[in-house]
Amino acid sequence: MEDIEFNISVKNGNVGSRKKKIRKIPKKTIEKCKRYEDKDPLLKKFKRPCNHSGKSFKCNNSKLPDIKLLRKSFYSTCIKSDQDVKLSYMISVGPVERKRTCKPNPRKRFFNTLYHLAPKKETRPTRVCLKFLVKALGITERRVNSNKIQFGFSSPATDICALCNRLKYQIKMEKDPNKKSDLIVKHRIHNKRAKAFYELARASPPDSLTFCFDMQVQPLPRTPINDAFYAQQVSYYVLCCVDMQAKAPTFYTWTEDMAGRGFVEVSSALLDHLNSLDLSNKQKFVSFVMGAEGKIKMPM
Repeated sequence: MEDIEFNISVKNGNVGSRKKKIRKIPKKTIEKCKRYEDKDPLLKKFKRPCNHSGKSFKCNNSKLPDIKLLRKSFYSTCIKSDQDVKLSYMISVGPVERKRTCKPNPRKRFFNTLYHLAPKKETRPTRVCLKFLVKALGITERRVNSNKIQFGFSSPATDICALCNRLKYQIKMEKDPNKKSDLIVKHRIHNKRAKAFYELARASPPDSLTFCFDMQVQPLPRTPINDAFYAQQVSYYVLCCVDMQAKAPTFYTWTEDMAGRGFVEVSSALLDHLNSLDLSNKQKFVSFVMGAEGKIKMPM
């Protein structure tokens, strides 16, 4: 057979005129950056609000070049969370130095808020007053006070009976008298069932052990460490086991990075609670989940 030669030529193919899409920055992001950028980088509108030069405050020791350097470091980013992290390093807490006051009904203070300025890491921080800190950084006092950690609860309220709440609103909004009377009857039957449940829970035979348990989930405040990891708030779980007389409760606490809140974790806590009790002459035990309707209940 004759050898057949193949001439194969390799060329650059026609890729086409595909253009890379340029991602446009949203208008809200641009407006947000403009909101938190430095409005007066040269300090032309800066005026000293005080003349403190004593032992407590040394606001006069801060010169204009130091304030410019501080503002340049503070406004190096227009992201509010990053600025708040830098602002948190300028705020500290100390003991209350002065407890006397001239007011008739004074509020009892448990700590004293201190404000410091440190343009460079090598320099020693200078203690200043709140007004000087606000003017030096070009921010408001409300923003400084909002950095205090406060625990909040969700709104609307979650620790309520969803069925009761739904029936109440349906009774208010219903215009048909027949349907309204049916809703009122449903609400009364639901309340009677709830009263029967609590009567059953209060009844404690001598040969049985009765207790109730409930779990609460509290989101912890956000921490300024590793914002990418703490973008979601860490949950704090609290499981309470107590007898029907509400005496001598036992609490089990952990965070979601230690364990979840599933059937295994709750069962292990209940087993530990039973092992700590005196089960002599007890033939059975009854447990109640104290939670409002609509909450996630464990399949016990």
